[in-house]
Amino acid sequence: MEKKEQRWKAAVVTLSDKGYAGDREDKSGPLLYSMLEEAGYEVTTPIVVTNSDEFNDVEMKAEGQVTVGVELLELS
Repeated sequence: MEKKEQRWKAAVVTLSDKGYAGDREDKSGPLLYSMLEEAGYEVTTPIVVTNSDEFNDVEMKAEGQVTVGVELLELS
């Protein structure tokens, strides 16, 4: 039986009010994503999170290992 090489996993989360609002392009998230990929990590899709007063409550929708497309947070 052939042994499969294990890749490290990483996620990129950017915290930015201006990035979330579209007032500023997030350059750090994509840069970190590509650096991790080049280093051999399996990287999940980067997300941008805000702490804006527009949202009063954050509810965690999933935890642990998730698949692509699963909602992680609900902002209200």
